[in-house]
Amino acid sequence: MDRRYVYHGSYALLGAAVGLDAFVSAATGGLSLPVGLMALGATAMLLIALYEVLTSDSSEFAVPAYAVFGLILAALLAFLGAVLQVAEYVA
Repeated sequence: MDRRYVYHGSYALLGAAVGLDAFVSAATGGLSLPVGLMALGATAMLLIALYEVLTSDSSEFAVPAYAVFGLILAALLAFLGAVLQVAEYVA
């Protein structure tokens, strides 16, 4: 498996988790400047991940395996937290 795709996919998942958190925060407490900035940052993370996947070359990818593993762990924990927040909002 190409580590580049795993890295950028995890980065996108982290952006999606932040975006989901911003959406839930806006839905429950209203849109504010911090929530709007969080949503903007999440959108930027998703777009950057997509851009990097489409334009980067595998031979130029130089992120060590431990950093990829750390990003995977961070993305999974952030996404789990966002899903739990949605579950709390729905319930």
